[in-house]
Amino acid sequence: MVFKTVPAIYLLTELPCFHCRKLLFSADFRRHIEAADLLLMQLPDIADAAVSCLDLLLRWAVLRLCDANTQCLLKVLDLCKALFDVCQEMVSRHGSPQACNLWFK
Repeated sequence: MVFKTVPAIYLLTELPCFHCRKLLFSADFRRHIEAADLLLMQLPDIADAAVSCLDLLLRWAVLRLCDANTQCLLKVLDLCKALFDVCQEMVSRHGSPQACNLWFK
């Protein structure tokens, strides 16, 4: 497996669809919920891409957690749990806790 080292701004291009990136940065909270749903549905297929831009997804999640919308909060927490489960799976697959850190360099 080849680990990628690219600037963080380009990592979101690894997400599978332009529509998802558009929803992530929308001003409407309904679009944020839709983006989180879309990522949750596609997460098993895009696990490597999601881990490679995990820092950006978690920063987005922090911004959404500061919003006052309960629906958005619950959906983002579900997404965070799923992302951490993917990281845990990668750690167990590679056999060492440092394996997931290789994506962040």
